[in-house]
Parts: sequence; C-alpha cells; structure tokens
Amino acid sequence: MRKQRLTLLYPGDFYSMAWGRYLTLKPHMVYMHAYLAPHFDVAVIDLENEFSRPVNGSSLDRFKERALERLLAVETDILAISCWSSLNYLSSVFFATAYKARRPDALVVVGGYHPTFVPEDFTFVGSPFDRVVGGEIKNIFPALGMDAPGPDNTYEVEPEYESYPYYDGQGTIGLFLGAGCPFNCRYCMEYKRKWSSLPVETAVSRIVDACKTLPLKYVTVFDACFGLNRTWKRDFLKALSRQNLDIYLWLETRVDLVDDTDIQLLSDLKVKVDLGIDSFSETMLGIMGKSRRPKAYLDDFLRVSKGFSRAGVFHDSYLIFDHPGESADTWEEFKAFFHTRVTPELRNGYLRVKYQRFSYYPGNHIYTHYRDYQDRFGFRALHPQWWKESGDHYTLSRTIVPSLDTAGNAFHVPLKQASAMVRGFNADAKDEALWQKLHSFAI
Repeated sequence: MRKQRLTLLYPGDFYSMAWGRYLTLKPHMVYMHAYLAPHFDVAVIDLENEFSRPVNGSSLDRFKERALERLLAVETDILAISCWSSLNYLSSVFFATAYKARRPDALVVVGGYHPTFVPEDFTFVGSPFDRVVGGEIKNIFPALGMDAPGPDNTYEVEPEYESYPYYDGQGTIGLFLGAGCPFNCRYCMEYKRKWSSLPVETAVSRIVDACKTLPLKYVTVFDACFGLNRTWKRDFLKALSRQNLDIYLWLETRVDLVDDTDIQLLSDLKVKVDLGIDSFSETMLGIMGKSRRPKAYLDDFLRVSKGFSRAGVFHDSYLIFDHPGESADTWEEFKAFFHTRVTPELRNGYLRVKYQRFSYYPGNHIYTHYRDYQDRFGFRALHPQWWKESGDHYTLSRTIVPSLDTAGNAFHVPLKQASAMVRGFNADAKDEALWQKLHSFAI
C-alpha cells in the first residue's frame, strides 16, 4: 500500500516585514519532517525560503503570485500547514483557501502555536481547514484518525538535517534538547509547564553526531528554559566539554538558575547565553510574573553578569518596554537601577543589553486576562486581533496603551531615551565583531 502524500507547508509571513530572524533551517520544520517521513510520502515547501519575505505591497503581490503557482502545481493527499505563530495566520488562510478551491479532495490541516491557542480562528463558516491540530507534532495522527507513534515529545524526535530539502551545508543548526518552563511570565506563550529533557547521553550525542556529519560551527539550543534541572545541566555541560568540539553553543536561561559552578562549566565551552531579564524595575518584574523576589532576581542578574564577564562568556540581557502596567514610576525605577547599578558595575564586559517593545500576542496570561489588565492599569490593545489585519504586524501588535495615569493620560516609555542609554552601554562591550555573528546566527 502506498503511503499517503503529505505536503508540509511553511506559508511565510505577509506582514512581518523585518520582524524576527530569518532562518533557512527552521527547527520546527526540520523536526516535523523527520517525524512524519517514516509514515507519509513527505514533501516540504518553505515559501519564505523560496520567495523571500515580503517587505511592501508590491513584493507581497509578487510573493502571492509566485507562491501560489508553486503550491498549486503540487498534488498531495494532505496539505499540512505550519501556522507557527500569529504572523503566519493570514498566509495560512490564504494558501489553504486557494489550495482547497483547486483541489477540494485534499485534506487541509493546520497546526502550530496560533491554532493551539486560538483554534476558533480556523473554524469559521466556509473555512478551508479540515483539521485543526493543537500542541505537539504527534497530535496530527489522531486528527487524521490514526494511532500516534512515539515519541511523545518533539525534542525526542531525531532531526535529519541532511535529508531536509533546504539543507545546503549550513554551519548553524537548531536543536531541541528539552521542553517546558514552570515559570509563569505573563507575556509568554509557552504552554508546557512541566520541564523535561533528553537523557544527558542522548543530548550530547545529538550534538556530537551532528558535528560528525555536518560542517557545524554553531548549535543553537531552542529550549524554553535550558537546564532547569541542576544535575542534568551540569552533567550535560561536563560531558559536552569532554568532547572538545570546535563549535559555538547558544542557549537561553534565567539568572536565578545560574550559580558560580554553572558559570565555570559554561566558560569551558564557546557559548553565548541569552538572559530574559525583562525589566530593571522591581515593580515591573512583579507585574510581569518574572519573580516573586524581584530584588533578589536583579541581584542575581548583577552576580551572573559579573561572573560571565570575568569568564569571557558572551551574554545578552533582554528587556521589554511598555508591558501592561508600565508607568512613569516604573520607568524611574528602571533608570535608577540602570544608572546606579548596571552601568557602573557591568560596563566594559561581555554583556549586551537588548530591548523590544511589548507585543500583544494571543495565548498568554495577558491575552486571557485582558479585562483584568484593563481594569487594573488602563491597558488597551488598539488592534486586539492584529494578525487578521493587513498592515505592518510589528507596529500593529505594539500599538497599545500600557497604562493610564490618574489624569487618564497614556504612558509610554520614551524609547529614544531608552535607546540612547542602551547604545551607550553596549558601545563599550567587548569583541563586537564576534558577538554580531553569534547574535545573528551567522557563524
């Protein structure tokens, strides 16, 4: 019996413009391809890779025209669309509608973060989607009336980069070594609260085996919260260090999960660590749900950053401005900590400070408790379903009112001032050229 033909489609973004990194090897697509290939005759079409990302109206028209021609030339039994984020919503609907009109017998399936959080966006009257799949990759099987084979977790799938259609000798790959994050940051869309991971030996072998077969220079670990379990983390770092691999490693973790032993183990590797600090205001850290002990959290940040800089470890701290609840008082708190602690204590090291404005996304605590934030702070999202609008999604998702003062005036962080502060600090950070390559995943 022939396998069913399944076309795995990444539909691209219509209105993301320059928002976010451009990844040729999208890890979730690589993992889905590897998981589905034993069970289906799988083809992959990444419209962003093939036709680039639209940056204006004319390029969007051209993108749609060329992408439709490419997609409609494909005959498949199942069209599985990866609506990875809300940025993919309009393109997912557009291409699903066009394909269903041309090939009505094909089964059109959609999955990803947005379908997981807002499945009703795909079940409207006349919807082209036959199945809406939430959660892990394995859930596509019961949606198709089939028993789901193992494994249960996406990170347990063994990725196959050489067989992936868009692999062409890239020196950077992304891996999942675990999943889940028990912390409840209010802006975050991570839905798996229980942390789990590959066994240490398996995690290390994934990297070692990839280095044997691929010309690797950089491995990016896309776990939501790397190394939550201290024993696992230390055993992994020690075992990886013993391999003496000539690669860089990128990972993301929290400062309250890092101690002096971890800093030493990380310094034995070539590594860049991203730290989601989110704010230098204790009040905002409480509002964000970042920590129940915000002062201790900021003290941990100072301690960890000093340790990383002494050890020569590249690390970035990421901040969010205009989060719901941001006010003139929290901005003053931020500035005071930046000027009295961050600048004098951390300047001239391996720390870079990065920031972005808050984006209103579906699926997180703020989205599901919108009225609470509105009542408490005067928060409003002026485009509460921006992913359904035609226009610059970067701007629309950030067009919000973080808070109102007692006179009813909206407060926004003065971004020009914030930017000047951050640029001045980063200008003195060490080894800019190598950091730029690591930050852009362009080693």
